[in-house]
Amino acid sequence: MNTGFRGPSIPFRSTHHLIQSVLSQLNFSFYRHQPILADFSGGQITSDAGLLPLRAFDQRHGLTRQLAQHLRDPRQGGRIRHSSLSLLRQRVYQIVAGYEDAHDADRLRHDPAFQLLADQPLGQPLSSQPTLSRWENTPSARELIGAHDGGLDAFVRLCGKQVRQRGEILLDVDSTDDPTYGQQQLSFFNAAYNQLESEAL
Repeated sequence: MNTGFRGPSIPFRSTHHLIQSVLSQLNFSFYRHQPILADFSGGQITSDAGLLPLRAFDQRHGLTRQLAQHLRDPRQGGRIRHSSLSLLRQRVYQIVAGYEDAHDADRLRHDPAFQLLADQPLGQPLSSQPTLSRWENTPSARELIGAHDGGLDAFVRLCGKQVRQRGEILLDVDSTDDPTYGQQQLSFFNAAYNQLESEAL
């Protein structure tokens, strides 16, 4: 979600090294029974590990792999650093985690959880925001319709039996609170939140 605040300007991978160079260890002497040390050598951590079970579900049923088959890749083979499937997974899981803005990719590309989610070797950054934005604006209308139909097919395959047993599908169409400021493109008034909001999601 875009809160209007900029993320840290220090890349994810550099934060640990910065802390280590400034403050490698703290000693506390108030506890007399044994020494207490605070060490900052834990390495890279993430707050998005909860996506890993979702990625396991995706792997089991081949959801993102099937969607990627509907999207052609017009890039020159010798210049590709990130596969179309990796880009799709990076974008999908960022959105699922609440990072709808593609600008978040510049920070999250160094996050080890997202590297695992996109099947990227740990320590190798994912795609940058410009690469991700170019990629997601490449598909034609025909490809998007094909991907949409593929998603419906996957839904029927995975949930069709339960839906037939229940005899109904409940669509929870709830708008997301995504406020905009100034004359931002594709901003419309949302009466539920009484403010201008982005309709680009």
